[in-house]
Amino acid sequence: MKIVSSDEYFLRSGIEGWRPLEIANSIPYLILRYTNLPRNEHKLFLRSAFWYYHAQKVLPFSQSAYIVGIIIAIEVLMPKKDDTSNICEKCRRSFDGPTKRFINFVEKHITDQNTDNDFKKLLRELYSFRSSFAHGGELLPYALTKNFCSFLIQ
Repeated sequence: MKIVSSDEYFLRSGIEGWRPLEIANSIPYLILRYTNLPRNEHKLFLRSAFWYYHAQKVLPFSQSAYIVGIIIAIEVLMPKKDDTSNICEKCRRSFDGPTKRFINFVEKHITDQNTDNDFKKLLRELYSFRSSFAHGGELLPYALTKNFCSFLIQ
């Protein structure tokens, strides 16, 4: 088995049948990190992995369900809201709602620095879609195709 750089391995799109089996040079480290997770973080990781896997499986049938699954996979890893978050003294609601917390989490863990406003706008729109889909709102048109409907009938 050939060992390749993590950048080369993870930036590649898919598996090519002619290519010999390769492994990223970071895999041993990642496996060690996974096996050393505390029990509660281990469970969170597996729950997040479940939702990521679920999102990949439903993508051919529903972009809407894919968005919900991907965002849940991320939300699972987000820390629970702490008591020190900004609270409005009048209504006792947090200034840091779920959308803002999601954007802040993604920004902190996916980028090296603050993201630009276009990226934050995209995250806000995706989270808005997720909320709409999860609470019975309109689905993306692709989810209503014949392929999706035939999947439901089986």
